[in-house]
Amino acid sequence: MTYPLVAPLAALMAGIAVAQYATFSFWETLISITLLAGLAVLARRAGSLRLGAAACLAGFAFAGAQLASLPDRPNPLLVSAVIDQTQNQTQDQKQGREQKHEQANLDDPVRLRGYVRIPTEPLDLADRFVLEVESIFEDTAARGGVRVTVRRRAGDPPLTLEYGQRIEFLCRLRRPRNFGNPGSFDLVGYLEKQNIHLLATVRPGTPIHDLGDGGGAAWEAAMWNVRRAAKQRLDALLRSEAEQARGGHSEAQAILQAMLLGDRSLLNRETTTAFQRVGTYHALVISGLHVGVVAAVLLFALRLAAIPPLPRYAVALLAVVFYAMLAGAGLPVVRASWMFALLLVTVLVYRKRRAFNAVAGAAFCFLVYEPELLFDAGFQMSFLAVGLIAGIAVPLLEMTVEPCRRALVDIWNEDRDLHAEPEVAQRRVSLRMLLKPLQSVSGLPKRVLGALVCVPLRVLAWMAALCVVSLIVQIGLALPMAAHFHRVTWSGVSANLWVVPLLFIAVPAGLLGLVANSTAMIDVALLASQMIVTVVEWHAENIPVDFRTPPPPVWLAAAFGLALGLLAIALGRREARKWQLASAGLVVGLLLLIVTHPFPNDYSPGQLELTAIDVGQGEALLLALPDGKTMMVDGGGFPDYGGSVRSTFDVGEQVVSPYLWSRSIQKIDVLAVSHPDADHARGVPALLRNFAVGELWLAAGQAPADYADLKRLARQQGAAIVELRRDDHRVLGGVDFDVMGPAVVVQSPGVRALSSNDSSLVLRARFGEHRFLLTGDVEERGELELLSTSAATKVDVLKVAHHGSRTSSHPAFLERLRPTFGLISAGFRNTYRHPHEEVLDRLNGSGVTIFRTDLDGASTVSSDGRRFDVTSFRGRRLGL
Repeated sequence: MTYPLVAPLAALMAGIAVAQYATFSFWETLISITLLAGLAVLARRAGSLRLGAAACLAGFAFAGAQLASLPDRPNPLLVSAVIDQTQNQTQDQKQGREQKHEQANLDDPVRLRGYVRIPTEPLDLADRFVLEVESIFEDTAARGGVRVTVRRRAGDPPLTLEYGQRIEFLCRLRRPRNFGNPGSFDLVGYLEKQNIHLLATVRPGTPIHDLGDGGGAAWEAAMWNVRRAAKQRLDALLRSEAEQARGGHSEAQAILQAMLLGDRSLLNRETTTAFQRVGTYHALVISGLHVGVVAAVLLFALRLAAIPPLPRYAVALLAVVFYAMLAGAGLPVVRASWMFALLLVTVLVYRKRRAFNAVAGAAFCFLVYEPELLFDAGFQMSFLAVGLIAGIAVPLLEMTVEPCRRALVDIWNEDRDLHAEPEVAQRRVSLRMLLKPLQSVSGLPKRVLGALVCVPLRVLAWMAALCVVSLIVQIGLALPMAAHFHRVTWSGVSANLWVVPLLFIAVPAGLLGLVANSTAMIDVALLASQMIVTVVEWHAENIPVDFRTPPPPVWLAAAFGLALGLLAIALGRREARKWQLASAGLVVGLLLLIVTHPFPNDYSPGQLELTAIDVGQGEALLLALPDGKTMMVDGGGFPDYGGSVRSTFDVGEQVVSPYLWSRSIQKIDVLAVSHPDADHARGVPALLRNFAVGELWLAAGQAPADYADLKRLARQQGAAIVELRRDDHRVLGGVDFDVMGPAVVVQSPGVRALSSNDSSLVLRARFGEHRFLLTGDVEERGELELLSTSAATKVDVLKVAHHGSRTSSHPAFLERLRPTFGLISAGFRNTYRHPHEEVLDRLNGSGVTIFRTDLDGASTVSSDGRRFDVTSFRGRRLGL
């Protein structure tokens, strides 16, 4: 069997996947595996190899289900578990009597002691590091990682903490928390994979006591020491004296630092987005591609030096390990290093290189150790890319480009014809017949003429092979890209024709420059990096083939994976041309379904639905209208906290858009912005870029500068701009919208203008017997102004103004409207303490049923015009 590990890997993966939808007990799987093992033995003795193989594969599937079903072992010393224990009221007996006490409150400062596991990384007015906890409070033993953010004042020097340094300090702890929306990124799981269980914040000026060195493992300390020395040397080689004076970095320098050290802290958001759109982001993330580049260049150089195979491979493996240390030993580069090690073993053991089998073996080992990796985006893309190359690209090249390339090697050596395949030998003879007349006419030596003709042709063949590989990988990775990142790009096919060869220059030259402390080699690497930037920027500006798409349905993902497998099987049989064409056509057809996603939106027709999306301390509302149209009011965003700290997290891109895509929404008929504050409007540009927006509704009368950039982007994206005033009326999707605000205040002496909050766009939606009021951030003055309108009558659903601030929800306002349901959009444990207890008391006193995004997650009120249905992401449900 050519690839004996592929079938067991597929069976193991199937078992792990099935375990996500069914529950298996330990004894069920153990008995099943035992019976299947017995069946396999009996089948082997009876000579039925197929039955035995089927029993073995079924056993692997049950083993995968068992591995995926094993519960995590609780660790009572884990720092999060210690916090849970101390927060709960416990009973202990002391001096013969019971006492109830609560030992900890996350609102109070907590003392942590431990060692630095990941050194400090400078942020904007803050520093971040990971602490491996040794004790919490004063002397309570604890274990596990805490990601610590240390705030600093303007002008304060950055904090410098190195690996293994033991420290002690006071901080406020909080649990990492996922946004409560379908399709949300699993931040908690992402951090737990890094053994980070809590987040901590240290206030400016809080002393951090140095307890000396001694924490951590010696090999990790060596890794961080090597990494720190490499970073210092690279920084010294990159910067000129003038740049040192102003502390600047060019784009190429930031990219080179990312490619060599895995440090992307200098990359700006525009550069990162451009690489993502073009499909070349893999160049910035150290993974299998970079490991392959380092190994391939080094093996080639050692082979030219006539180094024997065993020491050659040993040196290459040591170089890969050293490179992994430089990159910080992250999961992608560690996986790639293991794959390379297994590949070297197969090269030494087998006569032929079986890369596909080696990769299957590496994946099998990883999944046995950690079954959850099957659902990790990085794991899927790494192994799928290699599988696509080995299973589809290589057979396709063997049928097309490779015979031509082999025919061009040492063309005048007729002895090679005897050992070549018939097709290759025939091409060699035909080419020599063309070259002999040219040689006699030109008088050039045979070797010179052969080089002049064959070398350019071999380069073209190499570029054609790279194009085929890039195309196959782009096609196959469309599935995980759409599922995890909601993005499919085709410009990577042409961009990688330039980026990958330039990586073969930038990475080896940069590493050699680091080791030899050579400015000349760093200049070569820097030139290659600048050329990569130029290629990416040109593709981003001139080839608009970046598709944003919802994740495909499960059946479509399974069908696409099966179609890729069928294509690989068909390509392995050269005579099966019809099957090759049929499977290729199936792949292309399913790919079009993934890209275009011609599936209906996920909501009920004939109903009006209002969803308060959980965007933290901000606001974004989705209205699904009865005729299938969609409307968004605000796009979320984080507050500026007085302008001192501005978050780089794009809520529109990373929270609101994934939620809409999870519901198969690709078009927003109306995008309304209540007012220009950051927590409502900063996510709107991402929505304009990611979705086809029909109209942009704005409140009339705002300062021209407030919406200038937004209007410019809307015009670029083809959205019509509509400015609304009080008493305007619009009909959309079978729903009547009455504009109740902003109020128009006549400027006169002694009368101040309305604030930004009180100038919010306020909409009342009418459908059947029900009324929905969307209030933006109006405060008491704005609410009292609203009462003067004819639309200020009873409403059924109130989007509570200003996140439940005590300056809103005036008693007279609530008394006039008498809402049945109230939706509050607020961040969990936010610093503003929204919603305020006083407001909650008023709402409860008025008989309002409250749903809060901070506690309930995304909350949805649906109406057919007569009845209500209210649900939340975290399980609350009401019907009326």
